[in-house]
Amino acid sequence: MLFTRHFWFEVRCAWLVQRGTPYLGRYVLRGNMFKLTCLNKAEELKRYCQRWLDYLASQKFELADSLIDEANCYGQMWKKHLVFDAINDYFGDEREVKFDSCSIEVCNPKFLEAYDGTLMLDFDLMLNGELSDLTVQFEFSPVDNCMYKVSIHDIHVL
Repeated sequence: MLFTRHFWFEVRCAWLVQRGTPYLGRYVLRGNMFKLTCLNKAEELKRYCQRWLDYLASQKFELADSLIDEANCYGQMWKKHLVFDAINDYFGDEREVKFDSCSIEVCNPKFLEAYDGTLMLDFDLMLNGELSDLTVQFEFSPVDNCMYKVSIHDIHVL
C-alpha cells in the first residue's frame, strides 16, 4: 500500500498531539523554535526582533529572554545580564539605561541570508532616547523546514 507524504505528516501530527506537543493548524511548534512562513523572511525577522525590543522597553526581561533559544557559537547565551554588561561597557559606567519603545525600522535593520540557510538581522539599539552605536546581531539557524533556532550572535559597537 502506497502512503503519501501528506498522510505521513498527518500521522506524525496526531502522534505529536498525543504526546502533548502544541499543534496549530498544519504547523507543529517544537520548543521555542521560530517558524518562518518563508514568504518575506526579512519582514518576519523584523517582527520577531521587534517583539524583543518591545519586551525590553516594557522591562519584561524574562519574556525577552524567552525569545532566545540557544547560545551563540561562542557559548554565550545573551540573556538580560549579558545585554546589560554590553550596555555598561558601551557607556563606561553603570548609569541607568532606558530601552525606548520604537519601530525597528528606526534602528537601521540589515538582513542577510548566508549560503547555509542561516538568517541574520542586525540593528542598532535605541537607548535613553537616542539611537546608540550598539548593534544587536540576531542569528536564526535552520533546524528543519522553515524552523529556526534563535540566538544573539553579539551586541557590540560596529
